[in-house]
Amino acid sequence: IPEVMGSTVIVNAPRIFSLAWSFVKPLLDPVTTAKIEIIGPDPPAVSKKLLEMIAPDNLPDFLGGTCKCSHVEGGCLFSNKGPWQDARIVEQLKSTPWYHLTQRMAEGKSGEDPAAELPATPPSAEAGQPCPASP
Repeated sequence: IPEVMGSTVIVNAPRIFSLAWSFVKPLLDPVTTAKIEIIGPDPPAVSKKLLEMIAPDNLPDFLGGTCKCSHVEGGCLFSNKGPWQDARIVEQLKSTPWYHLTQRMAEGKSGEDPAAELPATPPSAEAGQPCPASP
């Protein structure tokens, strides 16, 4: 969902992808395209960018990090490592209504306290109106 997307980095993209992107990009909202970065098959550039965003111990070694997931057959590609395994995050997801989570992500506040100044009901329910249709 572009409205809540922090950023997207597409790595090891072939030249044809960059060419296709140059045609698609003008059709998208500039706010969305500003959040997307494409890096071709340049290992130093890929590593540099990903290490700016991800701790080395969470980034697979083939992308420039130090994680090997040696406890899993096949390594990082077959690992189930991720925030969905963090008990604190899972509990927050279970105990917080979806509309609060979405609102916090849209405001860039996804790491904050779940009860931080959010309405008790979804905005559409407060107004007594259905959610507006997407354009």
